[in-house]
Amino acid sequence: MARQSSDKEDLMAEVVTLSPRVALLIPGLLDEIIAGKRTDGRWSIFFGGDPVYHFDSQSRLRRAFLDGNLYRSQGATLARLTRQPTPTATVLLRHDLEAAELADFLQRMRLQLARLAAAIKLGTVAIQQLIPPTADFLPELAQHLNLVLNAETPLAPALKK
Repeated sequence: MARQSSDKEDLMAEVVTLSPRVALLIPGLLDEIIAGKRTDGRWSIFFGGDPVYHFDSQSRLRRAFLDGNLYRSQGATLARLTRQPTPTATVLLRHDLEAAELADFLQRMRLQLARLAAAIKLGTVAIQQLIPPTADFLPELAQHLNLVLNAETPLAPALKK
C-alpha cells in the first residue's frame, strides 16, 4: 500500500516480492493498477495506493487496504483495523464486519476486479510496465480474477496473529 500519495509513483519498484508484476491502465480510470504474483502463488492487486487486495494461493482474500483501513481475513468475515494515533503510539482498533458490511465490501471488491477482468478480456487494458519485460502473464491474471469472482468461499482461513 502506498504510505503517501507520492509513494504511488514508486509502487512498482517497491513491490519487488511480486515477480512477475505489471502496471496497467484501464480507459476511464486515473489510477494505475499493479498486479503481481509471489513465487508461492499468492497474488496482490493494487488500484493505485488504495484499494489493495492480497490473495492466498487459492485466490481467496487474505488482506486488504481500503479507504485507509487495513482488513484481514478471519475465515468467516473480515476484521477491519483502523489506525488511531495517540500521543505515544498508534493503536489499531479492531471491528469484525457484520454480514451486511462484509457483503458490501465483497461487492465493491468484485466490481473493481470484474472491471479489470473485462478490460483484459476485451484487450482495452494498456500495459505501462512489465517486470520481467518478457513475461506474458495477463492470461494467468485473468484466470486468477475469474477464480476470485466465482469463488464459493471468498475469504482465506483466519490469519494467525
